[in-house]
Order: sequence, then C-alpha cells, then structure tokens
Amino acid sequence: MSAYADRFQKPQEQLPLAYAVLEPLRDICPSVRDLLCGVVDSEGNEIVKPATIGFFMDGSRLKFVIRPKHHGEQCWGIVSDVRNPFLSIDLALTKGECEWKEKQTTQSESTPY
Repeated sequence: MSAYADRFQKPQEQLPLAYAVLEPLRDICPSVRDLLCGVVDSEGNEIVKPATIGFFMDGSRLKFVIRPKHHGEQCWGIVSDVRNPFLSIDLALTKGECEWKEKQTTQSESTPY
C-alpha cells in the first residue's frame, strides 16, 4: 500500500484528544463547539459535519468566516469582543447576526486531480 493510503488507514488517536480539549466550550459557547467538532446522534452517527473558522482584519474590525465541510454556504460575521472571539461567534450565530453566502469555488477547488 502507498504511503498516502497508509496515512489514512492509521487510527486517529488525536481526534478524541481534540474533542476533550474543546469540551469546556459546550457550556460557554455550544454553537462553536458543535461547528468545530460536528454533531453526532446518540448512536454515534455524524449528523452535522465540522467546520473551520478563519479570522481576518477588515479595516479596524476583526471578522470571521465559518466554512462548513461539504456545504455550499459560508458564514461571515464580526467579532464583537476580540478578547472572547469564540463567545462573539456563538452570540452572532444565536442572534442571527451572520451573513450566509453561497461559497464561490476557486479554480483549484473545481479542477479534478
């Protein structure tokens, strides 16, 4: 088997550790925890895939973008408190203060390999 295939055949010991690290977010900002870890049902089946969060400056404001995996939209918003970015994101999601936009594919995403 190739080295590339071997990489994905190994058990992912780090995944449970990552979930444990993010567990305190469950009480503080549950939406952020769910978007970083995904959501599973009581039987362990994944019902919502995880997403990534990116931060960037736009003028004098810190903004974020949420990119769900395998989903056609992205969520854009403003971090209202830079000392608590995850809490700001959770509040923005809860209050509907985010803008969901269709994801634009780039040339590299649309080119088959």
